[in-house]
Amino acid sequence: RHEHIELCFDGLDTLATITLNGEVLGSTENMHRTYRFDIARRLVEGDNELIVTFRSATRHCGSAASATATPHPS
Repeated sequence: RHEHIELCFDGLDTLATITLNGEVLGSTENMHRTYRFDIARRLVEGDNELIVTFRSATRHCGSAASATATPHPS
């Protein structure tokens, strides 16, 4: 019934994907931010399913470092 319903996250732990009713709302890459999503048109009558999936920042940083590493000359 509301025109605007905001879902707000204050500081999700670095790497996360937010899904509502099977639809990805967004992904995060910074813990020191506020993330807001307008979900008014995404809510359904009855039960809604909100999933926040966290990924390992350590693994992400290791993969990123490996991808950008340049070979060391012998």
